[in-house]
Amino acid sequence: LPEIALKASDLASVPHLQVRPKTRDAVSAIKRQRTITDQQLVGETLLHVVIRQTFGSEPIACKLFYQSATGLRSFGAAHIVHAAKGDELWLGRATITTANSHEAVLKAALADLEHVLDPDFLKEERETILALRDPLQLLPTSLEAALACNAPIDDLVEALCIPILVAYDSSV
Repeated sequence: LPEIALKASDLASVPHLQVRPKTRDAVSAIKRQRTITDQQLVGETLLHVVIRQTFGSEPIACKLFYQSATGLRSFGAAHIVHAAKGDELWLGRATITTANSHEAVLKAALADLEHVLDPDFLKEERETILALRDPLQLLPTSLEAALACNAPIDDLVEALCIPILVAYDSSV
């Protein structure tokens, strides 16, 4: 939870005994300023943990943003995965649904993803990442050219992976 609620520079500089209150304050601020439910916060946290633990990623920005005017939110997870074939930018989504069939669950997840593949949306996402990332807290990466403001969106798409966490109410 501290990794999704705090900036990388805060994590590096906050004394160990201050992490819990600082995290609590950050989560409260997220809830106050954005339309995020506890269920969505759990989903985004689970996705973050899976990406970090499974792929050894580096989170590059705390991105629990919700665009209240349109009801559409940006990617919650933003990570760099250092892969053998080159560094990848992972922008993840967590979908929480109460649908009662697998088809309905998939339909809800796809509807949630529909707008994020738009080139204009990806450009906005890149700008948000550039504004929030803390390069001094990250390892060097081969993504600098793709993340540059004026780089073609195709460069970003080439390095992009979109992990999806779909959580739903089931008998399991």
